[in-house]
Amino acid sequence: MAGITPKDDKGEKLGDGTHRYSEGHIFELHADQLGQGLNLNGQTLSGNATLSGNITFSNAVVLSGGIAAGNLALTGNLLVQQTATLECLITIKGGESKNAGLLLAADKWDDAGDAWMIKSYHDTNTLIFQSDVAVKGSFVTKMTLTTGGNFTLVGDIFVKRQDVADALIVATAGLGKDAILHLQADIGNDAADKWSIVSNASGNALTFENNAVSKLTLATNGDLTLVGFGIIPTGKGLTLTGTATGSLGTPANGTIMHDSTTNKLVARLNGAWETITSAA
Repeated sequence: MAGITPKDDKGEKLGDGTHRYSEGHIFELHADQLGQGLNLNGQTLSGNATLSGNITFSNAVVLSGGIAAGNLALTGNLLVQQTATLECLITIKGGESKNAGLLLAADKWDDAGDAWMIKSYHDTNTLIFQSDVAVKGSFVTKMTLTTGGNFTLVGDIFVKRQDVADALIVATAGLGKDAILHLQADIGNDAADKWSIVSNASGNALTFENNAVSKLTLATNGDLTLVGFGIIPTGKGLTLTGTATGSLGTPANGTIMHDSTTNKLVARLNGAWETITSAA
């Protein structure tokens, strides 16, 4: 069918290349009209329009104005499709010193937790994901991504695969930099709350630190260094330093330790402790 050129309530043609739709001119298009095709010929619509039926935009579409000035409201799905040789982009641009956001509201948005907000903040340039999980319409930040690539999440991370492959979490540091996993209990407000597991760029050892102080180090050759123990099994690649506060079970022959009573080194030989003396 041939396309139609609709007229407004004052009888002026819209889309014939000579008229502009403006405030005070209201028109409605229904499915029977749209079935014949809608021809606006690049004209500007700067008011309210009620469109019922399927609408296809083949060129750029610009919507401007605040809510009171008449934004476009669609009931149904919106398909944005480019040709096979071009990228398909949706751009949301905020005004000067204003944020840009996308609101996703499920289940008619009749309850708290139905909606998510994705925002690009104008001042920090961070991308945030917010939920109104507690109070409908009151959004709280759940995830933040900075322009430097830093990622902050409020909550837990679950890594679960549905196939038979391994589930991996990989932390790769920059050239010459350590890879670190921080574990902070009790909101991390005390020094003792903070543990770190560090893969060291220098020497490639794995260390466990409490408040940035090393407590255990595992070298690539299997040697283990513990801080805070006094038993030193020799020939096992294990070095223990500090005051003894426990035991490692029945000491094996060849075990060396410091005897705090005699202040001497003793060795485990044939099931008994022998004092180590220097040769004459």
